[in-house]
Amino acid sequence: MVFGIQAQEGEFRRGDLVRCLDPGGREIARGLINLDSHLLQHCRTQLAEEGDVADDFRVAIHRDNLVRSQT
Repeated sequence: MVFGIQAQEGEFRRGDLVRCLDPGGREIARGLINLDSHLLQHCRTQLAEEGDVADDFRVAIHRDNLVRSQT
């Protein structure tokens, strides 16, 4: 099983409500994002290239700001 952000779509700002989808495109959660879309993309790229990034960028959506969808 793969965890974490595999892709992102659209533009958003820190504090926006975003949908979290499974690989099949089904909504699994919604949450308040901690990063702007361009910064999140940069952090994901940096993680892939360097294998590490500052702790502040490890949590895109804190669990206190996440609601799982009913299935």
